[in-house]
Amino acid sequence: MYQQLADRVGVFGGGVNVGIIQAADNHAILVDTGANESNARKLLRHVREEVGLNVIAILTTHAHADHFGGHEFVARRTGAEVYASPIEATILKNPELQPSLLFGGAAPPAALKERFILARPSPVHCVIDAGVVHFANVAVEVVPLPGHSPNQVGYLIDGVFFCGDVVFPSAAIEKFRIPYLFDLDRHLASMELAARTPASWIVPGHGTVERDITSLLEHNLAVVHETRETILKRLEEPAPLETIACGVFDAMDVPMESHVSYYLLRSTIAAYLASLEARGAVEHLMLNRQACWKRRQVEIGRIS
Repeated sequence: MYQQLADRVGVFGGGVNVGIIQAADNHAILVDTGANESNARKLLRHVREEVGLNVIAILTTHAHADHFGGHEFVARRTGAEVYASPIEATILKNPELQPSLLFGGAAPPAALKERFILARPSPVHCVIDAGVVHFANVAVEVVPLPGHSPNQVGYLIDGVFFCGDVVFPSAAIEKFRIPYLFDLDRHLASMELAARTPASWIVPGHGTVERDITSLLEHNLAVVHETRETILKRLEEPAPLETIACGVFDAMDVPMESHVSYYLLRSTIAAYLASLEARGAVEHLMLNRQACWKRRQVEIGRIS
């Protein structure tokens, strides 16, 4: 479950990959904490008893519950300071914003209050952005990677690149078909940046640690192409978001086992539509008291 990647850097694997960075005086800096208190307890036990370190800081890649669900517990038990980028920091402190965003900005129903979506509020002690964060003898580079979430960041230390959810493992793509996105165009730019970031090890938020993520990026990009083309094929006639989303789910055989899956991926289809509109490929119009989308007869080329 634990893998040492560099002299001072390792990863605690599981549902979410958590980085463990060793600093001076037997201190540790974590990158994310996992989905919940149960995971955080196992993580903290490993750091304290097997590695022999005391946690002083938590670096947040992004404010999705599976990545920061353990923040509150770890911070409370250790006194660790929590670091996060500006928008993600707001969601950490106010986690109800995430299900509200998925529910169109309204107070969410019970189905969107489960722990996979709604984590405990986390304190935030330091708001960070692109640049370098210093901890005694450790310097961690903050790499902006927005798209999967509004203000996602990665962290680069000693040749190890914690890249959050800028890529998803192939197994997850095969199972769920369409990865969740907040902003498609910014996500594509972040994928390009991740590909150019020099690192000996790349640690995605989920899946295995990699030496090279080229093939993984290509698989993720292929899904973007497939999803975009599937959407466009359903826009010869005007249609509202719900109709488009359900048509895409059927065409791509997307498993839809819960309300959470539905709202996550409906929001993702909306992100694709916003991207297509920005590229001039679709228009957003009102018809019969409904907001609808329709394809424009233009060639927009292939996403790269």
